[in-house]
Amino acid sequence: MTYTQIPPEPGHGTSKSSPKEWPKAGEVEFQDVSMRYYEGGPEILKNISFKVNPREKFGIAGRTGAGKSSLVAALMRLALTEGDIFEDGLNIRDINVASSHQVISVISHLD
Repeated sequence: MTYTQIPPEPGHGTSKSSPKEWPKAGEVEFQDVSMRYYEGGPEILKNISFKVNPREKFGIAGRTGAGKSSLVAALMRLALTEGDIFEDGLNIRDINVASSHQVISVISHLD
């Protein structure tokens, strides 16, 4: 019975689906994004802002614990975020998380 009373994860209750042709260009923008892995937990990302232009290649590098995986978790909406994340001008907070997962992928490169 305990597991039947779990509140839905953020973004699953939103009924708006992603537009049919979205994303198109591949622009990603974080505006003052902070992230926690659980309610009341410590901030893992703190007021991060950056923009990746369409068709621009970029890499995320850093030491263990620097926040590389947390940036991906925020982009994929796997954790609690504050601030705004835009993909091709659409704030991902405004669409259903399952809908966005159908069109966004993460490809890691290991050498």
